[in-house]
Amino acid sequence: MGKRIGIYLGYLICATLPVTVGVHRPGITGWKPALYEDLIYMRASRPYVKRQLIPFLVRTITRITPQGIKDALKKRFGQSTWAQKHGWPADYATEYVVGLVIMIACLAGGLAALYHFLRLFLEITPLQAHGAALGTGLLLPLSLSGKMYYYDWGVLLLFTWAMVLMYQQRWRWYYPVFILACLNKETTILLPAIMAVWLGRKALRRSFVYHILAQVVLCGGICLAIAWWLRDRPGGNTEWHLQRNLGMNLSRLAYVRLVIMAMGIILAIKGLRGAPVFIYRGYLLILCVLLTTMLFIGYIDELRDMYEILPFTIVLILIAVGRRWGIQPRRETISAATNQAM
Repeated sequence: MGKRIGIYLGYLICATLPVTVGVHRPGITGWKPALYEDLIYMRASRPYVKRQLIPFLVRTITRITPQGIKDALKKRFGQSTWAQKHGWPADYATEYVVGLVIMIACLAGGLAALYHFLRLFLEITPLQAHGAALGTGLLLPLSLSGKMYYYDWGVLLLFTWAMVLMYQQRWRWYYPVFILACLNKETTILLPAIMAVWLGRKALRRSFVYHILAQVVLCGGICLAIAWWLRDRPGGNTEWHLQRNLGMNLSRLAYVRLVIMAMGIILAIKGLRGAPVFIYRGYLLILCVLLTTMLFIGYIDELRDMYEILPFTIVLILIAVGRRWGIQPRRETISAATNQAM
């Protein structure tokens, strides 16, 4: 019991650090089209306002919070020079506190999901897997730039758990997680694509075709419904940044992040040889999609836009450099994986 509590505390600490760093810099509010309080209450610009899972949770928890607690938080924020410096309005004190707690919980859960992802695809001891997951958490502040948005850590949590459940074919749990991931961010549409490339020809089996089509319909329907619901908000469904990215007029820290990304890709590619099929095919698919979308509709140096690929990257880096510590890829074939739940 004591060991388990220590592990839980480790994940909580490693989740609190990146959120704390992100709160200070780059911050969670201050950019007018996507102020935190406007995102929570659906007044912000598209596409940011379309990520509605966390705002719904924040609004719901704020609504049921006793008025005395709300008043105390509002008074505390009103007297805090720190809150004023960072642009946190006292009128939304409860929403900020609730949002921070949710972000820490999401990141802690995301790191725990990463642990299970590593154990699923690698011959690795529990201690090594915990160390890799916690070490990843400590390095996550390097990925922060622009703003730290409330949905970023939800991506790591839900996308990673969804892949674990997909691989295990635990569909009763997979679909609720998948739906939550769709509400959190539209990049969830990558999950059925990962399933299709992983299975290859086996994706044409009737049962798998149904699962792939169900995910496409669910994700497409949810994203389209949210887009229609928020169609009157300013902005567009995407933002084009190709000229900015090609101009490479970046800060020194941005170039550092690009170097980190390049090193991660090089090590991951080195680990592709002998990697499980799910990891090999899934990584190449997501890498191509994310690099393309980041070039055209994102910032090429924003590593936080690549949390979907992070679990693949950590597995491949461990394959590339972990043999001296006895870390090996699991030799499980597609056939074995797809038959385990049948």
